[in-house]
Amino acid sequence: MNLRIVLSDRQAVARGELSNILSGQWANVLNGAGAAVFTLDSDDSLNIAQMLTAAPLLTVYSDAGNWGGVISGSITQSGSRISIRALSNEALLSGRLTARTDNQDDKTNGVIAQALLEAANATWPTLVTVGSFIYTGGLSHWYEIHHDDLLERFQDMAETDGQDFEVTWDRKLMWYERRGTDKPNVVLAEGRNVIQYPSYTYSEAAIVNDQILMGEGATWATRITARSQDSSSQNVYGLRQHMQNFGDISIQATLDLRAETFLAAKKYPEQLLSLSIVNRPDGIFSAFEIGDRVRVILPSYKFGQGFDETVRVIGSELNTDDVMRVVVEVS
Repeated sequence: MNLRIVLSDRQAVARGELSNILSGQWANVLNGAGAAVFTLDSDDSLNIAQMLTAAPLLTVYSDAGNWGGVISGSITQSGSRISIRALSNEALLSGRLTARTDNQDDKTNGVIAQALLEAANATWPTLVTVGSFIYTGGLSHWYEIHHDDLLERFQDMAETDGQDFEVTWDRKLMWYERRGTDKPNVVLAEGRNVIQYPSYTYSEAAIVNDQILMGEGATWATRITARSQDSSSQNVYGLRQHMQNFGDISIQATLDLRAETFLAAKKYPEQLLSLSIVNRPDGIFSAFEIGDRVRVILPSYKFGQGFDETVRVIGSELNTDDVMRVVVEVS
């Protein structure tokens, strides 16, 4: 694999390039920060360590695409080997708080995300700027925000409407109605590009088929409520109820949507596949991204039943051995 890792300082100015890279893996996850670790061999470890602490931003340029991140404070030296741990650029939003009181009224999530990012940058640069695509459709919301962690607030907003966001390798915030597209021509198949042993997990532990949410109100009797149920799930798995409090939500439509979104994600068993793939057709690394829906064919899996379904990619990790680990969610 052709690989370059460029280091930049806290003003995003390139300061140097890592060499003698022995191994590395870097990951992306849906609506969150992926982790990375790189191991180098250097006879000049002191200077390397000094350069790393002075230039905490890194950009990975590879044949399979670029990845950007920030060193997470963990640099370890063992002999002449140095290990660097980093988090993807979404981590630049973590540890940055909104204002004490920031009322965002009658705005969609994309508009609110842009406003919160711009306000944070006006206080102190996050190094993340507004990207070329911000989805401004969807329902309007009324949020009363107090010292919220920016990344956690974005994750909560995305979950509310079933939307997605990312901070790209070059530190641009993108907000999507849904990240990714349907790519039926991308096929991850056992014996073709899927190698080793995939891991298939089936769990009914987190099923919810009767979701109750409580919103704003002076008393329990006057608080707005939303309830979403699924009779098909109840008939198969029994009644599984769950209640959550959202005292900052005062709009009924917002609360209703959150209940429906939560139920849609929880009403059936959790099914996850973890696959190791190589860069071969019909699933070469550059053909799909996080959020895409692709086809997976595993004749010997799903406890002998075989597996041939369209799934959504929610995580990926690439390494210097040209192997990608892909985590997909079965709907």
